[in-house]
Amino acid sequence: MKSNEMSPVVFVFLDAWTLVTGRQTGMIKQILDQGFTLLDFEFRTLSEADAEEIYRTNHPIREGNSWHVARLVYPMGRSLGLLFGSVDASSCACVRMQRLKGKANPSLNRAGQLRYDFLAPNRCLSLMHSSDNLEQVRREGAVFFTAERIEAACTAARGGIDATASLVDELAGSTAEAGIERVEEPGLGALLARVRLRLIQELRRIHPALPPWQTPLLAYRTLWEPLSKESSRGPVMIEAKRYLQLVAREGPLLETVVASVGGSTRARVSYAEYYRTAAREPMTLVHCLQVLHNPEAYSRWDSDQQLPRTLLHDRWERLLVRTHLFNFDDMLSPTGNPS
Repeated sequence: MKSNEMSPVVFVFLDAWTLVTGRQTGMIKQILDQGFTLLDFEFRTLSEADAEEIYRTNHPIREGNSWHVARLVYPMGRSLGLLFGSVDASSCACVRMQRLKGKANPSLNRAGQLRYDFLAPNRCLSLMHSSDNLEQVRREGAVFFTAERIEAACTAARGGIDATASLVDELAGSTAEAGIERVEEPGLGALLARVRLRLIQELRRIHPALPPWQTPLLAYRTLWEPLSKESSRGPVMIEAKRYLQLVAREGPLLETVVASVGGSTRARVSYAEYYRTAAREPMTLVHCLQVLHNPEAYSRWDSDQQLPRTLLHDRWERLLVRTHLFNFDDMLSPTGNPS
């Protein structure tokens, strides 16, 4: 099958993060409003082998790029596979969906694109995947659907058969939809502010002799607490800009905090000092604060190993911290990614 053959159908899947944060209903509605018909759907918890199959064309999958995170995200919960047709029979459904979804790097998207409108947090958690052509629809869609169901969807799309209304009702009433876990999603800045405040609280616990009201820890808390309490979210680049403004104000406070607990008085330490242990041992609380003050080093920080696990409340928060840090270079110097 030629990869440039016009496809009447596009395979889409919404990942586990999309479902636990409750975005799927709004995203499907926007897709339908943009001239697509729903042809079929299926829920599935993806294995590592499933992720490898779907992202086969994005190899190599390794820790140095965002594709490896698929191995971490998809087994954490159910994903939703969907087959859509294009109302406009003269256009390729895959090409239209590519334009509608936007780029994996959320800093490059614009209003009207799904990853912008539904606030994809970062490149690793880009909310959705869609096939590029009919060959990929058949190969990738096979992770969720039998070959017969895929071909039936293609036939329905070519014949102009539209069962969208009944399928949407069926999806809304499915037991799989009703059983999906729901989690809170703070914005990038709010989450990293909360991590700082938990570090500060732990420092206060470890150093009880520090003056309770005159300590620099209080000023540190004053700087970050307003952002930590924000529940509303905006486009990720706007969130990142505000966050970096606070980081710029943090330096003098951090130096004083570190000195008050007997550490180095430098807010910024060298790369070698951050990553001095090949075994990636857990960092001290002070070192964690120092790394958080250096956004240009975030992508090289193994937060799973080096950030005390007690500071993160659950597996989803750990995932969100890890992916925000891993992808933070996109906020400093955005680059394109067509996937």
